Amino acid sequence: MFLFATAGLRAQTGFYDGRLLLEIKGVGGVSYGGAAYSDIRNLYEPDLPFFTLLAGTDTQKLQALYTRQRSEPPDVQSYGGEFALEYAVLDWLGLGFDLHGEVYRVTNVRSIDASSATVSLLPYASVLASSGAGSLNSLFINLEIIDPLLTNTVELIKIYTLDFNIAFHFLDRSTVDPYFRLVVGAGQETELKITAVRLGGTLGARFFLGDTFYLLLEANGSRYFLTGKSEETADQQVDDHLDEGTINAGFGVAF
Repeated sequence: MFLFATAGLRAQTGFYDGRLLLEIKGVGGVSYGGAAYSDIRNLYEPDLPFFTLLAGTDTQKLQALYTRQRSEPPDVQSYGGEFALEYAVLDWLGLGFDLHGEVYRVTNVRSIDASSATVSLLPYASVLASSGAGSLNSLFINLEIIDPLLTNTVELIKIYTLDFNIAFHFLDRSTVDPYFRLVVGAGQETELKITAVRLGGTLGARFFLGDTFYLLLEANGSRYFLTGKSEETADQQVDDHLDEGTINAGFGVAF
């Protein structure tokens, strides 16, 4: 009888009271929203080719509008990672912490800001006009035509938070451990050096390959509240939020 009981205890796997779980995850953003996201899109949206529309030929106007229409709009991408631990307080309840970090970059950013270039070149108009490179009008028009086609990628936001988690588990002592987790955390956006507060929820599952080792897959939705004064914004108050949906995948060890 004792041997059967011992074998039963050793055969236990999955999530249950008293277990400590350590895990590492990769994080990838799949959807974005919120005021900060709209601000980013508007900031990097190519300007209308005003100079070409005023002074260009019909062909040049069509070229400028065509390149603007065909260009890829600015978009946000994010990637990061997370180190987490969770302790099983009950068979269905876990408490834990995680260190979360993400980098947000903007793709299809204009390499040349045609409107800024036009303004900055005006003091040198007489030199440019006599340089043999063509008329000043042609220079400005050509800048506006090629502006949407010359793009690159910039890293804009970096958020790091320490989060507290409370998780509700639907199956105990199972090779599949589905759960729902609430996330509350705080940290910093390091580019602007302002405060970041995170609120979120995660729906996920662990897949135990044995008693201790497991793989995991999660879908997370979070809102980051970004507040504070920054030298990058001339000490103006920043009060914004960024919504994000991510897919997380990783592995862990249970003790």
